[in-house]
Amino acid sequence: MIGRELLHVIRINLRHPGGLVPGYGQTMLVGANKYGPYTDEEAPKKSLTDALTKALSWLGFAADIHLGRWDDNKYVNQVIAAFEEHERAAPAISDNTSRMDPDDIAGWILRIENVGSLEELRGLMIDGLASAKEAKDAQAYAAIRAACIKCKSMLEKNG
Repeated sequence: MIGRELLHVIRINLRHPGGLVPGYGQTMLVGANKYGPYTDEEAPKKSLTDALTKALSWLGFAADIHLGRWDDNKYVNQVIAAFEEHERAAPAISDNTSRMDPDDIAGWILRIENVGSLEELRGLMIDGLASAKEAKDAQAYAAIRAACIKCKSMLEKNG
């Protein structure tokens, strides 16, 4: 307690595959403002959020925000343009669209998961996404794209 103020302080250890990252958070629990004394019932939750944010920032999460890039309209416009491009590439969902057969989707994903090289993955991705787009199946498109991203990550990780 500092004078008539009371801070809620929390220390966490965030676990991740590489070990533990400490995080500290604090929020005013009891204080005074222009209306008089107050108690913040949300202080523990705010402190935990603060501690998690700080610990995750050490791992690089939301680095673009912590580096101030979202303060610049040029960066924000680039991100918006990238998302708009992705939305244009994906097929639109409508009630009267044909859907890919679930077995076909599973087949694409199985082939993607068993790919041996980035070049082979690139070819499967192009063909699989084209197939989903032709069927106007946005969910199949998203599933095939996610499988490609996961497989690319694994191939790059394993060298």
